[in-house]
Amino acid sequence: MLKHRRRTIASLIFLLVLTLGACAKSGHAAPPDAPSRLGIGQYNPLTLGINGPHFHQAKKLTLWWSASAGVVSYNVYRGSRTLGEAPTPIASNLTATTYTDTRLGDGATYYYQVTACNSEGESSRSMEASEMTKAPPQIHNEAA
Repeated sequence: MLKHRRRTIASLIFLLVLTLGACAKSGHAAPPDAPSRLGIGQYNPLTLGINGPHFHQAKKLTLWWSASAGVVSYNVYRGSRTLGEAPTPIASNLTATTYTDTRLGDGATYYYQVTACNSEGESSRSMEASEMTKAPPQIHNEAA
């Protein structure tokens, strides 16, 4: 029983370190600066179907930002109102300076902030960027 309990505790510690990743604080220096020049754009491809053109239903917003010096990874936070980003990132341990959010609804505005991480911790949040997704156009068939 004790051997199993030790293994369980060791597994939990490993998962905690893995989850914290590069944002685990060592307490020796300062975390990196927040990412700058946060940009956002929409991806909503027009496709051709059997009945003519229609919009793909999967909404996507792509974020990009400038790299910060000494960064190991980035975290992305999303909210539904200005400065209302959740305390938990929607994406973490990103190594690229872009992220595509695919879990979006039609005609909604999304707000984003990004943080940078290194072995000293997590930066403050970046300036906020926002974008409203577009609803698909209404296609009307006129009877002849």
